[in-house]
Amino acid sequence: MPVGSRSFTPPFLAIAGLTVREGRQRPALPVAIGILGVALVASPSLIFFGFGREAAIVEDMGVSSLRLAALLAAVLCGAATVARDRADGGRLLVFLARPLTPAGWLLGRWLGTLGLAVAAILILSVPFALALKQANGPAAVAGDAAVRAAVAAPALAAVAIACGTLFPAGAAALATFVVFALGHLRPRIEGLARSAPARALLAALVPDLTLGGGTGADGAGGGARLAAGLAEGALATAVWLGFAAAVAEAREIR
Repeated sequence: MPVGSRSFTPPFLAIAGLTVREGRQRPALPVAIGILGVALVASPSLIFFGFGREAAIVEDMGVSSLRLAALLAAVLCGAATVARDRADGGRLLVFLARPLTPAGWLLGRWLGTLGLAVAAILILSVPFALALKQANGPAAVAGDAAVRAAVAAPALAAVAIACGTLFPAGAAALATFVVFALGHLRPRIEGLARSAPARALLAALVPDLTLGGGTGADGAGGGARLAAGLAEGALATAVWLGFAAAVAEAREIR
């Protein structure tokens, strides 16, 4: 249904649907997901000197591919799209049948970006499982890694939306990548935050995107880390989206 058509669908959900359609129509994300999927399926046959660690190598490649897919969706469909909206001065909003605030627009963009990121993760989890099976590894690892990547996706999408609100497309993509990289270094940089307020600020701005690792052998500790990461990700999502909405309202993106 066109964005501007009259319906009972909330306007921000119409924007989410628009974001998903735009992401599917642009070739960059589907092509990247296809390349990653083919590379995963072919990876067991391309490991010539695994020395018995073929399954571990495939697992590392698969986890990295899932994380990369989420990053690509966040950058291409989140940061770049919102930066384009800002450059256009909110021109697309004139097609809406009902008023929509800048906060609602950004919420719709975030939901659409998140949907695309989760879809990309789920699609890649299939060739990941197939590759693990070929390498005589536990295929269940692919599902565990997909869950962890999907749990981390909301915060990453929120970061991309906020960066797109602040910067032009290129700078927004770079800023999103920096937070993405720091989020995967969180276990190593947590020691820099020595006080409780500093740790809280770090958790809000740089969520732990590793969530205890990407394997299914983390045990109870990994499950606790996943639960803590879910709560921390929700906090970071709220902080980044709230900041983006405040900036957008101040700039009156309408």
